[in-house]
Amino acid sequence: MSKAGYKVDTVENGAQAVQALQTFHYDLVLMDCQMPIMDGYEATRTIRNSSPGNLNKDVPIIAMTAYAMKGDREKCLNCGMNDYLPKPMHAEKVLKTIEAWLTTGSASETSANQTEDHLEDQNDLGKGQKVYDRNDILERLMQNEAMVQRLIERYRESIPLQLLDLRQAISDRDIKAAAQAAHILAGSGANISCKRLHAAGLELEEVLDDLRESKQQEEDIWGAIERLQKEISNIIDQLVSQLDASTARIESSSS
Repeated sequence: MSKAGYKVDTVENGAQAVQALQTFHYDLVLMDCQMPIMDGYEATRTIRNSSPGNLNKDVPIIAMTAYAMKGDREKCLNCGMNDYLPKPMHAEKVLKTIEAWLTTGSASETSANQTEDHLEDQNDLGKGQKVYDRNDILERLMQNEAMVQRLIERYRESIPLQLLDLRQAISDRDIKAAAQAAHILAGSGANISCKRLHAAGLELEEVLDDLRESKQQEEDIWGAIERLQKEISNIIDQLVSQLDASTARIESSSS
């Protein structure tokens, strides 16, 4: 976004987002819905409720989430967000949405249609998909090879660590931490154009959320959770191998 002329600040969680808005005047906020300490929904409600020192409680807030299910857009809007961008993000669509809110103060047709497009594909998400779809990530990042390579390097290091967090949470039977780890992996899969990882992460998160709400600790449910964990582990092994191969090809062609 900086290349498009925008000045961007980033924070790690919703509490820091609220604090940032108490310090600086921002024209727009891209709000991740799932964050530690304070999630995007609570952060948005806090901002809208005019927390002490807030410089702009009416700032446009655009939700970003790995979900693409019916009711998610409404959940975001009901807590005070203005618009909704489901992951994986397409750079051109994100920029059009930002431009629409900054120039007209309303949603663009592009962002309004994105949710329906995602919902149509949700049932088949991950089925028969490549582990790593380079053409997809290039399209989403507007054929920016340098940006794709930076993303590969980032996720080549972070995804295996995210898997360790998931394994530890499941080993500890920590449902909340495991669901958060699954959500992070789903988002990573979407960002790196690994739809199989995205789908498996979302499925695992849904199972964990159902388990948390029902308060059940049935071993057959944990068996399904451990099966999904193993599936995610296998996908990540294949993904890392393909990312390494992609990097090697790029380095070879540039030498």
